Amino acid sequence: MRIVQMMVMVMVFASRVEAASFLVESDPAGATITVDGEERGKTPAHLRLPDGTHSFVLSLEGYEDYAETVTADNLVRVSAKLVQKTISVDVFFEDIGEKDWWAFEQLERGKFQSLGKVPGTFRLPEGKHELVLAKYGFWDIKFPLTVTGKSQVVKVEEKPRKGHSSFLRLSPYLIAGTWIQVPEDHDGQRRFEFKADGTYTYIGPGHNHPGRWMPSLEKGRINIRVRNCHKYKPHLWLDGDRLTGKRDPRHRWRGQMWNLQKQEAR
Repeated sequence: MRIVQMMVMVMVFASRVEAASFLVESDPAGATITVDGEERGKTPAHLRLPDGTHSFVLSLEGYEDYAETVTADNLVRVSAKLVQKTISVDVFFEDIGEKDWWAFEQLERGKFQSLGKVPGTFRLPEGKHELVLAKYGFWDIKFPLTVTGKSQVVKVEEKPRKGHSSFLRLSPYLIAGTWIQVPEDHDGQRRFEFKADGTYTYIGPGHNHPGRWMPSLEKGRINIRVRNCHKYKPHLWLDGDRLTGKRDPRHRWRGQMWNLQKQEAR
């Protein structure tokens, strides 16, 4: 009888100690779960732990570790979107006089991502990449690149050749993203959210409307014409790392200039 009572007491004590439930998940799945220094399986997982504070670390090859300290006494969700590790890659031409080239990464057939100007330094995740260097009036330069676990230097030895470029076709990927008004402008916060499919959303003082945009080239400079439901049609152009713009001269705010800078992706 005493043995039965002791077993019941042990079961009651255990139920009180391990009262907290944790649902642990990550994107992508398959990350190793470490709780208080001890491995507890892979995501997704449902864990029961003693009440109190616990330190979670989720780790997956090719991604930055995710750490979180959680205090709980009931059901808690630990959810993490893992960030890929990136490596610094310097890209330049053998001829140091070459400039005004842009680097793009081909993500899949027909889709690209803008990396920036060449020569330049980019951060890319480990693995295989397909890069395209483009400049108005020149044939594209394409080459594969394998990024390893340390910083790399890539010297482009291929000689640029004048010809037909896909720069205009790739320029939507250069512009795609969120551009916000620079702090020194005094007429209020404005934001353009451009998409590579030719659509955009404009958000400004008293306005929030969608529209379409189209790039064009004038002597190698990217010009952007935007169309919306209003009578005025702002004109923007890429000036270094900024978008400079002005309203349609027919509008009552004619001559007003905008300066926009690209917001870094998070």
